[in-house]
Amino acid sequence: MPSDTTRRKRQLGRFMESIRKRHEPAMLPEALADAVETSRATISRMENGLQVPNKHLFIAILGALGANTEERFEALLLWTHAKQSTVRIEHATDFPPEYVAFRRDETQALAELTIDYTTLPGLLQTADYARAVADASRLLGGHDSAWSERAGEERAARQRLLLGEDPLRLHALVSEAALHLRVGGPEVMAEQFEHLLAMVELENVTFQVVPFRAGAFGPMSGPLVILEFDNDAESPYSVYLEYPTGGKTVEREPDVSSFTTLFGAVRELAVSEEETVHLVRTELEKIGN
Repeated sequence: MPSDTTRRKRQLGRFMESIRKRHEPAMLPEALADAVETSRATISRMENGLQVPNKHLFIAILGALGANTEERFEALLLWTHAKQSTVRIEHATDFPPEYVAFRRDETQALAELTIDYTTLPGLLQTADYARAVADASRLLGGHDSAWSERAGEERAARQRLLLGEDPLRLHALVSEAALHLRVGGPEVMAEQFEHLLAMVELENVTFQVVPFRAGAFGPMSGPLVILEFDNDAESPYSVYLEYPTGGKTVEREPDVSSFTTLFGAVRELAVSEEETVHLVRTELEKIGN
């Protein structure tokens, strides 16, 4: 998914497509483009959530579609939100466009639910831990020698979402395996565990370990992130699935519903927050001995 898309742009695009298809008779994209003297590509990019037309053109589109008063009000509200949804992402050009689009969506979310199998979730990683993870995959992405440093800075910038007056709520489920993998070596892990213990003290952060005894859980194919929003009653969630060279945002309601149900099932397998803290402290003590 191209880097200039955002959830709000996609919401606007879906709404405008629905108005076009309700037009009597149904108006094809090329006919709409001719009616407002723009290109077919401009209409397509708008409906696909890749571009927000300027206000003059947008009002002309609404006029050509014969949008009623209610549709105009909703469309202009969505247009305003979409225009405001551009967020600067640290070192955006270093990351796959799908990940950058997810990061922009993340800034609009109220809550984030995550499942991770081998590493701690990005929102809870220290910069050194993030650098070690990035360095391990540097050759896969063809990055230069400074890649891991930039990745660490990106993680640090991302964690600001958990702080402030109206912070993102995070509920992270992590395999016990992630506590045993010594990413970056003992010193990095000691700092990481101390940071983790500090972060779980935040009221908006819930961190739970899924123990080895639980066996296989979830998709077992890579980390997943569920974002929860309040600005779209019809689709309050989206899912981001990550793989080594990119990722994919899922917004189709039946699929999203399956993932939210899955998260609930995995949560039932996790130990309590208190026991999780005990497990983290135990691993930290092992490093010190």
